[in-house]
Amino acid sequence: MTEPPAEALLFDVPPPPTPVERLLHLADQYTQHNDALDLLLRTTAPSGPDTHAASALRLATDTQSAIKAIQGERLYESVELAETVMRLQQLAFLATASGDLRAGTARGLTALAPEAVVSCAVTLAAETRRRRWASAPVAEQRLTAVQSDALAEIARGHVVAGSSLDREFTRSREPKVLMSTLRALEAKGLVERTTNSAHAAYVGGPPQDRVRLTAAGITSLASVIELPPARPSAAPGTTPRPSRPPRRPPPEAAEPSSSSPSSSATPPKSSNGHATTPTGVNSPPSPGNGFATPRTVYAPSPTASTPFIAPSPPNHLHARRRPSQPPHPAAQRTAATTSTPSVDRRR
Repeated sequence: MTEPPAEALLFDVPPPPTPVERLLHLADQYTQHNDALDLLLRTTAPSGPDTHAASALRLATDTQSAIKAIQGERLYESVELAETVMRLQQLAFLATASGDLRAGTARGLTALAPEAVVSCAVTLAAETRRRRWASAPVAEQRLTAVQSDALAEIARGHVVAGSSLDREFTRSREPKVLMSTLRALEAKGLVERTTNSAHAAYVGGPPQDRVRLTAAGITSLASVIELPPARPSAAPGTTPRPSRPPRRPPPEAAEPSSSSPSSSATPPKSSNGHATTPTGVNSPPSPGNGFATPRTVYAPSPTASTPFIAPSPPNHLHARRRPSQPPHPAAQRTAATTSTPSVDRRR
């Protein structure tokens, strides 16, 4: 049997996993570590710190490798990316510290590790797509929204399977992963069950089956986790032109305001308290002083708000003759007493 040439073997080498895929695989390792501690705590045999120390140190080493893979991407520094790296460094420290503790205490240090690692994977996937959207992996078209959510829950270590009375069931958190969804994912080769690897559903019960992602399932989830919104039609880096504000209607089409002279319900008043009339209407004479009141002339501009008061015509044009009145009796008596007596000069 002849061996294939070395050039042909180069194309059979699978590509290295992306940092997001590394994190999803790391979350699965933390889940298996916690399941082993749960089974160890339910055994009657005493356990020492050396039982899980090797697994804890291996987790710390893999976590540091994932951090180096993220830093090797040379993404621009951001708050989200810095927090992701710090969270992974904390997990590596907790994993190292749990190796020197007993199983009960060590289980509490890594209890939330799978969820934290998946959260870091979501943040890293969003940052990678935002900065390198052109080279982002193509989303898995065969997955529905329910199946994508189920893969994410399985990666967090929230899904187990079991059977009772020859009937299979699943146990998970919200959103619920149904048995029909699990069977559909198993048919696609995306998930698998590890028999009797998870803790029992009740005290004294049999162990349950842990549902895990396969290599194909990790790749599929990495392509759909935290998908960005639909891309805009404009080229990247351009800002869409803001829409213009609506144009104001012309003064003629606008509703008359209360300050308009034509819409005023009360005509202006003159200085003596009587109402004045607009141009073209004769003003009646004032009964108090006998002269015509001034006429009000409005400016032709529609925007004018202060009326123009025309000067009054000469007084001799509109003056009225006062009726003659008899002299007051007191004045007659005064004239009688002060009058000079008449002198009769007749001889």
